[in-house]
Amino acid sequence: MSNVVSMTGIGVGTAEASGLRVRVLLRSVNGRFFDLQVRCPQGLQEFEPAIRERLQGHISRGKMSANLEREELVEAKVLPTLNEELAHRYFDELRRLVDLAGGSAADVPRLGLVARMPGVFRAETETVDQEVVELLVAEALETAIQDFDGTRETEGRTLVIDLKGRLERVATAIDAVEAKVAHSRETALQRL
Repeated sequence: MSNVVSMTGIGVGTAEASGLRVRVLLRSVNGRFFDLQVRCPQGLQEFEPAIRERLQGHISRGKMSANLEREELVEAKVLPTLNEELAHRYFDELRRLVDLAGGSAADVPRLGLVARMPGVFRAETETVDQEVVELLVAEALETAIQDFDGTRETEGRTLVIDLKGRLERVATAIDAVEAKVAHSRETALQRL
């Protein structure tokens, strides 16, 4: 009975690198079949199939949830990017407006005005390399699985202790019943 492992468990794993923290939280409760629910935030959804495969290969029964969290540890750099097509379009339309109004070349807007027009500059954030993200997810998942297994083993040892205690009480009760049966038999024979 020493290899009893509970289906109920919880495990947490965290990994950090390149200003990014990934956290994996695993939870399971008793269940006849394996039922897995994976929750991933945007940016980690592409790793769901690998997470599913790893957990299905490790656990055979129980209702399980795997929750992933992604946290940026440093403020992401915002880099402006010029939308050249839109800027050309604004200039063309503003030149047409000047022509329609009968204006001169001096009336053509300056760069500052066009630069402030919506969409001319896009703010793009610097992203963490996906290979780094993939390694962080894998590391956090493995740490969570180890923690999860530890809680299941601890719960299993607790179950073994509880079952042994119950078996001892049953054995004691059987001994008491057998003693009463023997005593009742002797009493019945003496009365006859």
